[in-house]
Amino acid sequence: MKHILISALLLASAPAFAGTDDDYVACLVGWSAVSLLNGETNDAEAAQAVAYQKCPRPELPEGIDLDGLEDMVNFTVEAIAKSGDL
Repeated sequence: MKHILISALLLASAPAFAGTDDDYVACLVGWSAVSLLNGETNDAEAAQAVAYQKCPRPELPEGIDLDGLEDMVNFTVEAIAKSGDL
């Protein structure tokens, strides 16, 4: 019973671990992937331009580097665009 309770508590609290920076990255990568999937573009930079229009820039906590987040998004979207699986 104790294991079931611990598992339920972990599952219920999992969304609490995501911060605004995580949500922002997920929004950017998600909208970029949607743009690539819908055939709006097959270029990673153009897909990211669409995503930046759809995802509002949040107020990030101190110590979060926006340039680092944008680099991570760029690498991810470029990999998605190159994969051709879409």
